[in-house]
Amino acid sequence: MSAATAAEGNYIENGILYNRLGRVVDPGICRQYGWDCPAGQEAAYTAYVDAVLSDYRKRQANAPVSHEQAAEMRAAFGPGRTIVNVITGRKFRT
Repeated sequence: MSAATAAEGNYIENGILYNRLGRVVDPGICRQYGWDCPAGQEAAYTAYVDAVLSDYRKRQANAPVSHEQAAEMRAAFGPGRTIVNVITGRKFRT
């Protein structure tokens, strides 16, 4: 068993390293800890991130800004400011 699979319950499935939560491990983590990174890890991680971001954008497309979020943005940035979600591109005026 490699150090990567022994650490924190990681496992390899179909040649890809996953963490104990079932998420694809970032290849940078493999390099940081000196683990052997499976050959397809980079591509699998890129596909995983693309899927997560796509799902987030879909869920946030028409999601209203809650009163709490609006109050937090006004408190952080001041009234009359335009705030942009850098992932979705949605804009909100405080």
